[in-house]
Amino acid sequence: MAWRGAVLAIAAALGLLLARPPAPLAALQERVFDPLPRPPDTGGIVVIDIGAGDETGALWTRAATARLVARLAEAKPRVIGLDMLIAGDCDGAPARDLAAALQGQPAVLGLLLSDTPGPPLPPARLGQTGPLPLWQAAGAETPCPQFSAQDWAVMALMGDADATVRHVPVAATAGRQALPGLAVAIAARAEGILPLIGPAGLRLGPTTFPLEAGSLRFAASSPESWARRTLSAAAVLAGEATPPADAVLLIGSSLPERGGLRPSATSPVMPSVQILADAVAGLRAGHLPHRPGWGPALEGGFVALAGLLTLLVLVRLRPARAAAAVGTLAALWAGAAVLFSRGGLLLDPVLPVGALALILLAALLGRAAALARAERVLRDRMGQVLPPALVSRLAA
Repeated sequence: MAWRGAVLAIAAALGLLLARPPAPLAALQERVFDPLPRPPDTGGIVVIDIGAGDETGALWTRAATARLVARLAEAKPRVIGLDMLIAGDCDGAPARDLAAALQGQPAVLGLLLSDTPGPPLPPARLGQTGPLPLWQAAGAETPCPQFSAQDWAVMALMGDADATVRHVPVAATAGRQALPGLAVAIAARAEGILPLIGPAGLRLGPTTFPLEAGSLRFAASSPESWARRTLSAAAVLAGEATPPADAVLLIGSSLPERGGLRPSATSPVMPSVQILADAVAGLRAGHLPHRPGWGPALEGGFVALAGLLTLLVLVRLRPARAAAAVGTLAALWAGAAVLFSRGGLLLDPVLPVGALALILLAALLGRAAALARAERVLRDRMGQVLPPALVSRLAA
């Protein structure tokens, strides 16, 4: 019948649409994925939030940053990560004090990518096993030269089409020098290993993290989690708060005027240092969410095959039972997709189910229309040989 061919065509079209989603559909799927991954435990990671003032109430300066690093060094941290660019006024006393405070400390400093070529960069703690689609830049805006004894890493964040930050860079190329992303460098330094990147992804010790266009997806935590892992920099300087020993200490700021707020899956104004904390926690835990390249093909194939099964079931069963069977199949897919996504393997639990609902609706309407048309034909033929009243009684 013609309606069966139409249902198969709809199933094939929807399957192809999900297998090769256009940009608007892919953006919608990203919103579906946002609440699904389970954020990792951030135990052992402490964010040091720089506010507007220091322990005396005066405006925060680089001298205060130097005192802060010296105070944090007393806790013997596993690593200190600075989610800020320490550049400019490199010959002043505050810069010298900060360099002295960082001397001998396991520290990673952030730099920014630039369109302007710059001087050669110091060697990076990064191994490459093959070509990769890394972020490219002509040069970099780097920390002051006296900080070259510490590790430098890229702290750039790039939003998706809707400006939401869901990924951090695994590495980037500034000029001809490959540099690790800040989260990668901090996690590797905390574990005392060399990060290796290649076609298979990022390797940290025994764990390999698959990449998405040269970047790593992270699971964003809630603002309530930020508060639990954050200490005020002024409170640390005043002796009112002390970070635990052997912790990963991340220094940054949540002030809007410092330009570190980004939209994320859990907040329109997530501080970049909190994004850094989530990414470092996932890397250290060996668990980051990932949208596999074969995911769209699997979803599209499911819709196409489920559409065929819907047609077969509807032909053999009553509409109510057929709808129940298809609903069960849709529920199984949605449950499995949510389960996998909570575990970090992102599969769409919503759009394939919606596509299957459309296929079922089209099949039910097509079947009803075909039955109504067959009934009309039967009435007409029987009306030619039987009285109209008898035909109506038989049809009823």
